[in-house]
Amino acid sequence: NANHLKSVVSGWVYGEAQIVHRGRKLHVWSIDLKNEDGEIICTSRLTVMIIKA
Repeated sequence: NANHLKSVVSGWVYGEAQIVHRGRKLHVWSIDLKNEDGEIICTSRLTVMIIKA
């Protein structure tokens, strides 16, 4: 799930991810993308299932 809040025409974009939940088989991450001024341009939540190969 991602919410795009602003657009960026030029400059750098930075990403920061933090784990919200780390279980044996399920991880949930919160991810923010920011512009050069530190404003959040996109915020998202990622859920990942862990499967042993």
